[in-house]
Amino acid sequence: MDSNVSVITLPGERNFAVVYPRGILFGLNAAQSELQELISEATETASQPETEYEFVAEYAELSIIPTFDCTLACKYCYARGGEFKDVMPLDTALTAISSQREKGSKLKLSLVGGGEPLMYMDRVREIVRTAHEMYSEVDIGVVTNGTFSKDTLLWLAENNVRVRLSFDGVRHKYQRPFPDGSDSSELVIENLKEAVKIGLDPIVQCIITADGVGTMKDTVDLLVGLGVKTVKFEPALATDVSRATQEMEPDPKQYAEQLLDTIKYVAEKGYDIAIDTGYFSEPSTDYYCGMPTGNKILTPHGFITSCVEVSSCTDPYSSKIMVGKVGYDGVKFNEETQKFLSTLHYTNQKGCKSCNIRLICHGGCPMANIWRGGFPLRKSSYTCTVEHSLVPPLLLLLATDDRIAKVIMEDPSIDRF
Repeated sequence: MDSNVSVITLPGERNFAVVYPRGILFGLNAAQSELQELISEATETASQPETEYEFVAEYAELSIIPTFDCTLACKYCYARGGEFKDVMPLDTALTAISSQREKGSKLKLSLVGGGEPLMYMDRVREIVRTAHEMYSEVDIGVVTNGTFSKDTLLWLAENNVRVRLSFDGVRHKYQRPFPDGSDSSELVIENLKEAVKIGLDPIVQCIITADGVGTMKDTVDLLVGLGVKTVKFEPALATDVSRATQEMEPDPKQYAEQLLDTIKYVAEKGYDIAIDTGYFSEPSTDYYCGMPTGNKILTPHGFITSCVEVSSCTDPYSSKIMVGKVGYDGVKFNEETQKFLSTLHYTNQKGCKSCNIRLICHGGCPMANIWRGGFPLRKSSYTCTVEHSLVPPLLLLLATDDRIAKVIMEDPSIDRF
């Protein structure tokens, strides 16, 4: 069989999904001859050359961690935000932003965590103001914990900022307290409602712990009431640099089952909300994320990392994950490290090359795999268990219930279904 075609056995008798780049064919109660016909069709389609387009990179891209300081003390924080108070010097940010001008006349600038990126707004405003002087257009995104002020909310609206807001729904008050231990949920809910009201259309990121694995439906009910249109659920995972412990991790099979039930629940209720599972994507031969292909994330210390989870030069694996440094003479990149990162593809990952769901999961989050097993890279047993528990029954739902595509797909009208 073509390496770009795989067959996934679905629940029930003789149910199959034949997966190839950009497409899925379903065979329900299929005879062997019918399955072979689907495989032949997928193989022929996969062998066709893609339409070539002339690609002109309009946008240079850069992510910035403005500070390691934080307004919250989340129980599982992947970066232990707030334990360090470093704030990025303005010169460091501007040197990095200026260095990307050769990549395009427009800039896609993302403000991300390690701490709360909107905590020191005077610094953020100055960074963005200067970026506008350097580029013809600046497209801004932020990942925030939602504890910002009303002035900051207005600034987000005035600058058309794309907002991802971390909110743990009905478990928020237990998992995301202020540093003094008090409840942050009232402020975050108020800011979330206001963000929806003024048209920011925030995407909510929700972390699920072992204690909260059965609460996803309740959280969806809450978010729908607040007017949220998209939520991304993620399991809490313990790493070498996080506050999370293994006891906080939800059982992977139970997590997958509850996530699947929540997707069905949204479809049955007819809710106008999409769920980003993090474990199901359009079939392709691509990398899982931008970490191996050019992510540039500037830390407060002036290092450039390919993954936000490795933001200090003292973090484990930093020598293989950090790709550059801002210095007095500009920005320098380590080409050897960048070349190494480009090898972090599922075809080079132990256990993934022949896996039948490889075109959908793409080997899983490379950093999650590294935290679990180090190098040489192999897929974590946790990720594998979630994927193999979730993907086959989810594909069967897609094949048998037209409502499911609207819940989990950006374009539910795509013709492969």
